[in-house]
Amino acid sequence: MAGTAAKANDIENLLQQSHSLLPDLTISRSDLTTPTEAIVTRIFVHYLRAFGFRVDPPHKIDSEVADTSRDKRVFLIRLCGQVERIMQICFPNKTYSYPDIIRPAAKKTLNTLGFLFNYLAYYKMFKKNVLGPVDELVKSREALYAEVAAKMSQLEQRREKVASAKSDAENCDANINQLKEELRLVQAKLAQQKKSLSGQMISLEVLEQQMKDLNNRIAHLEQMVVKDSDVIELQKLIHNTNSLIECCKKELSGKEQVFTNQRQQIETSQQMAAEIEKLIAQAPANKIEEYKKNCKLLETALKEVALLKDNYQKSLQEIEAMRQQLQETEKQLQKQKQQLDKEDQTSQKVIEVRQAQIEDKRKCLDKLARENRELDEQIEQQEQIHATLQENIHELLGEVTFSLLI
Repeated sequence: MAGTAAKANDIENLLQQSHSLLPDLTISRSDLTTPTEAIVTRIFVHYLRAFGFRVDPPHKIDSEVADTSRDKRVFLIRLCGQVERIMQICFPNKTYSYPDIIRPAAKKTLNTLGFLFNYLAYYKMFKKNVLGPVDELVKSREALYAEVAAKMSQLEQRREKVASAKSDAENCDANINQLKEELRLVQAKLAQQKKSLSGQMISLEVLEQQMKDLNNRIAHLEQMVVKDSDVIELQKLIHNTNSLIECCKKELSGKEQVFTNQRQQIETSQQMAAEIEKLIAQAPANKIEEYKKNCKLLETALKEVALLKDNYQKSLQEIEAMRQQLQETEKQLQKQKQQLDKEDQTSQKVIEVRQAQIEDKRKCLDKLARENRELDEQIEQQEQIHATLQENIHELLGEVTFSLLI
């Protein structure tokens, strides 16, 4: 009875130890009273896993079908050897072999489990009391290593940022110098263009003055030149004068005929006068007086006819002179008009060319002014970027120095 009670007490202790040490392991009293290969194998697998061993059985432990494969036998032999080595840590003379696991005896199984559970409890207590502070130190050391690695990584990143910032600052300086050089060239080009523009403006003013002079000359000549309507009126007047001259010629020819007739009459009269003089001596005195009066009237009529003829010749000459003068005036007017038209066209073309050149110069100046403003804006942006990069570099260098001091 005492042996049975002790055995029951040992089984109870083992159950309590298994529940506290191996909570994943579920065993019952009957498993310890009548142990089998599967039960012992399952207990040993959980036990070795508690120490951190990797135990992977090649067969199903709780299978009801008997497995006689070589892998199973090799696994059980190695399992027994591992359990035996753990037992021999405290009890060098203890053994546990392959037959003990395939045909487990209740007493040896209980004794073996008692040794193993005691060692596991001791291991956990030792690990908790002794290895706990060490583990904490190791964890603290690993945490410090991780923190140092993070700091080193941050430092390296900051160094890269500083190097990148320095490179960007150098690039910005190079870009700023290049932009300044371009600005200087553009300003020189702009100054040259301004000089050229001033020369063009002077030329334009000269051309404008010339144009004003030409306009004044044109206005003066227009005042001097007879208008087309006046020319038409003169032509009409000339035509009328020509018509009048023709009429006068016809009238003159008629008068010449009359004069011829009168001359013939005069000749006839002279003949008659000669005959009359012959007859005077024979004629009475009153007839002679009447004859003398008729002679005086005839002489007066002849004088008037000669005077009219001279006046008619003078009128013809004046009309012919006036006609020639009008023709010459008309030719001069046509020549002056053609010359003025040519000069006006030439001046207009020159002015258009000058205006186009001035417009091109103004466009170039506007373009240069825009480029100058864009270059100024780019320089300001580059200077702002440069200042920002310098501030970032100073901040990064300060952080790096602070980190190194820490």
